[in-house]
Amino acid sequence: MADRHCATIEILKSHIKKYPELEKAIQQEFYNPDGTLIDNDNWDENSPIACFKDIEARYGYFENIEDLLIKHKVPFDRWTSAYDEGAYYAVYRPDINPNEPIILDGDLYERTFSERELRTLTNGLNLDTPQPSVATLITIGERFLAFLNKLKPIRPLISYMELSNEKEK
Repeated sequence: MADRHCATIEILKSHIKKYPELEKAIQQEFYNPDGTLIDNDNWDENSPIACFKDIEARYGYFENIEDLLIKHKVPFDRWTSAYDEGAYYAVYRPDINPNEPIILDGDLYERTFSERELRTLTNGLNLDTPQPSVATLITIGERFLAFLNKLKPIRPLISYMELSNEKEK
């Protein structure tokens, strides 16, 4: 079962109640027919955050639910661990990246970047020589600092509860 991974997803409870289509999908995915949670290991009744767990999530994510969350611009956190690989986080923050989750390292909770994203820092530079010029290295450094300065901080999920409450006023 290489396509099955342990995964959790966290969503603000107030956001679930706000979208009936999302609430129904969550009921179908995480609840028994009698209305009890299938896996309540991570559930805290007093928390404003709903945490759902599936030890056999297909490819470690919840496709239908995540599509609905992105459609409605609802932030979420997902933790995924393959049984033979390291864990990673996927966080969706509509104010940072409205189209897809941001991938974070599972151990350090630090953002990871694809090779494609990092290669843009060297576009148009001659790196075919074994020893790049000082000017080239300075340019790469300047581009890297500009890249880092453009990154928006990833706020905790709970901070979106306050924003949601302010919009409703």
